Amino acid sequence: MKTIVLGCLLVLLVGVSSPNSSKASEITDIEVKGITRISVETVMNYMSIGIGDKLNEDNSAKIIKSLYSTGFFDDVRLDMSQGTLIISVEERPTISAIHIVGNKLIDDEDLVERLTSEGIVEGKLLSKFSFERVLAELRDHYLSYGRYGAKVNSAVNPDSENGVDIYIEIDEGPAARVVNITFSGNQFYNSKILRSRSSFAGNALSNLVLGKNKFSREKLQNDEDALRNYYLDSGFVDVALAPTIIDIEPNNRDVSLSFEVSEGPQYRIGKIVVDEIDVLPSKESNKFIEIMQGAVFSRSAIIRSRMALEKELGDIGYAFGSVKPVPSIDRQTKTVDIAFIIESGPKVYVRRVNISGNTETQDIVIRREMRQQEGAIFSGEKLVRSQERINRLGFFEAVAVELEPVTGKNDEVDINIEVTERKTGNLLLGIGYSDDEQGFLQADVSRKNLFGSGRELTIGFDQSKVKQIYELEYMNPYFTASGIGRGFFARQRHFNSSYKDTGSYIANSSNLGISFSIPTSEYNALKLTGEYEKVNLLATSATPSEYEEFIDQHPNDQGFVLSLGYSRDTRDTILFPSKGFINSIAAEATVPGSNMEYYKLSISGRWYSSLSNNLVIGIGGEIGYGGALSRSNTLPFYKNFFAGGTSSVRGYRSGSLGPRSEGLPSGDPLGGSRRLLSNASVYFPVPGLANREQTRMSLFVDAGQVYGAGDQLSLTSLKLSAGVAFNWATALGPLALSYGIPLNASDSDQIRKFQITFGRVFQ
Repeated sequence: MKTIVLGCLLVLLVGVSSPNSSKASEITDIEVKGITRISVETVMNYMSIGIGDKLNEDNSAKIIKSLYSTGFFDDVRLDMSQGTLIISVEERPTISAIHIVGNKLIDDEDLVERLTSEGIVEGKLLSKFSFERVLAELRDHYLSYGRYGAKVNSAVNPDSENGVDIYIEIDEGPAARVVNITFSGNQFYNSKILRSRSSFAGNALSNLVLGKNKFSREKLQNDEDALRNYYLDSGFVDVALAPTIIDIEPNNRDVSLSFEVSEGPQYRIGKIVVDEIDVLPSKESNKFIEIMQGAVFSRSAIIRSRMALEKELGDIGYAFGSVKPVPSIDRQTKTVDIAFIIESGPKVYVRRVNISGNTETQDIVIRREMRQQEGAIFSGEKLVRSQERINRLGFFEAVAVELEPVTGKNDEVDINIEVTERKTGNLLLGIGYSDDEQGFLQADVSRKNLFGSGRELTIGFDQSKVKQIYELEYMNPYFTASGIGRGFFARQRHFNSSYKDTGSYIANSSNLGISFSIPTSEYNALKLTGEYEKVNLLATSATPSEYEEFIDQHPNDQGFVLSLGYSRDTRDTILFPSKGFINSIAAEATVPGSNMEYYKLSISGRWYSSLSNNLVIGIGGEIGYGGALSRSNTLPFYKNFFAGGTSSVRGYRSGSLGPRSEGLPSGDPLGGSRRLLSNASVYFPVPGLANREQTRMSLFVDAGQVYGAGDQLSLTSLKLSAGVAFNWATALGPLALSYGIPLNASDSDQIRKFQITFGRVFQ
């Protein structure tokens, strides 16, 4: 298109600006007019003739074309006067400055990139043609986003010395919204069903909050593809869509869409044939086929079958194996026979694993997470798991994996792993807030990837009205080559519950311990912890009588505590999982002979699954139980379970559920020896925010209760709440906001609908 337009311009220039003579004229002199920056010598260098030559229409056109192609001039004219060739030019101005205002939908970087691609850059010559083309592209871009009222105005103002200032003023106008969707030609599905599947079909709330009915060409294209695929998955092989009619109201905002469907007959699956190959016998391959003879034809089921077969080939070493479904349509019987043609190719071995991008992290830290080894048969399953394990280290912002065939070898590949490191050493001085502790101060010096070795060292300080904690922790996740981790920790803790909404007391504790993490399988791990604990208890004027008796009998306790934990974790990521689950069993007990002999047991689990690209469901629960190991002892009250607040049942005050003190008018919560918790959440991206790795929202239903020694466990006693939450993994720590509405609160329950936590792990 550019060549055609330029050619037309040159023809016009030649026709209008060449000398008005059909006879050749001898050139006795040459004069150049209109130049200020370009020298006469430069102009002469681009001319194919000189003094003494004869000028005619042919070489006049060549001169004009040659000078115009330099890009220096907007206009070139030739005239002859008494043997003198007069060349009149209009120089292109230099761009002095570019000013852009009014853009929101398109950011400044995108606009500058568009201008730069057409040579519209400060300090360069201005091409009016290129500038107009950029403006036209901008208008088209806004139209594709449904901004039919958008205006892109420009001005080119000259300054001194043949320079210009460019001004681009953008009025983006209102976003178009789809107010009506109609269908014609549909018989099998009524319009209501088809309309409900449209990405533009929302209610008043989703339209207001999520902008679901906002129009764009991209969304329309996706809707057309989704409609076509919906029919293909319902057996309509011959479905066809006419171009969608877009009716725009005069206000440039309201849009009506009209879809015309030609359904055709419904087809069913006929014969199914799967290639018989040695590496994947039919007995094995048939279990990956999701379609059945006689069932309604489904394009998606066929694609899933193909992908499952190719994955299986990759998992058993055939990295480049391919599966091609070949349909055969019988229009008389309305059936489609499907033949799966399998090409396994050679069995592939991994020659080398190449790692790049790790400027601080040692290679061994990454390689020991690899489940796909060098020299071994390629396995797609092991490669995916390797990438997941490297991601879960938390040392990298991104982990990219690429297969590279070895030149001259059809049975060898190299695996290239490129990582983008994140800062793992932090000196954190911060403040936070939670409903149970109010404001708190944190100082934390941590190195999660100590000297690039994968080891972790943390020195922390945490202070609030409720507690003051000093801690030192060191962890080597690969104390042995087999993956057994060993850690040491020391902790000094002062706790004053007078500032909480629970029973009042003061506890000073010291802990010193060692822990081991032992992987028992790819996803399972055992954790053993042994620690010495010393606790000093003090009563306050507001200490409940239920606590006072224990404090009088055990003002000072010390002993050894053993903890055993077993977990199975298949989550794809730790921060915001989209699939997998984590189940754990944790037991804590004192060593016989300790001042206090007690135990605590908890069983918890949480499962995640993707409902769509934007929706993830999470369901979880926990059971906690504690008691004494001897008749002369009881579970220490400071080891009690609590519920209520951001980490358990939102909408209720932190730690407020369960038994209450009968000896104080305030009826402070005491906690209990047993706890039930349950939660169901649907997670989705924050509307308007692109950073999905760091933020999310959720709709939740929480349930939970705490029970004392004499209380009977009952599901009817569970406290319920429902609401919405926002989570953000900030650089200073996690931020959680929630608004929960209690569903079965009693008059005595302490309600707190809006809750905020900053600097604490959220659910």
